[in-house]
Amino acid sequence: MEVGRISFTFQLDCSSECEFVFMEGSAKKGVTILQSWTGQQPRQFYSYLVRRNDSFTFSWAFQKVSWEKSYLRPSSSRRYEGDVAKIFNINVTNTVDGGASTCLPCPQVGLSSPVRPQVHPVTQMSTRACEDGRRSTVTVRCALEESGQGAVTLPKRCPDGTCDGCNFHFLWATPYGCPICSPTDL
Repeated sequence: MEVGRISFTFQLDCSSECEFVFMEGSAKKGVTILQSWTGQQPRQFYSYLVRRNDSFTFSWAFQKVSWEKSYLRPSSSRRYEGDVAKIFNINVTNTVDGGASTCLPCPQVGLSSPVRPQVHPVTQMSTRACEDGRRSTVTVRCALEESGQGAVTLPKRCPDGTCDGCNFHFLWATPYGCPICSPTDL
């Protein structure tokens, strides 16, 4: 049964490895990756059917190069400044009782400033459930024993990542959270 639908048109212009991810967040199921695309992608349309009556947050993420490449060669990400994900339009249908009236603007990063992941994203628009908006805190822990990109865990007392539906907490244990020493640090 279709409760609603979110659709968008996008394009990926990448001269190297890149990934574009579309995610759904809900208090009942936490954050789920719905679809991901890698590499160069022509302009295309994607549509997702919402089949459950619930409150959702949809979000997109774009990673220019693999974590491994940016970890091993921190300056390598500057070579890919032209890599972009473009979202041309977003359409949400059948919102019930207080759907979002606007989308939040994408964060802007100047070409001269280093690109750094945002680890405390805040949705400042208030909702009936969250007067001060929604907040996510990602704590990165150095964990050399983890393989690949590591593991994300949620608090034990709040297994969905949130106890109140407004403040979300994630612990990312990863070798990429460990300090990197360069010859200039000595």
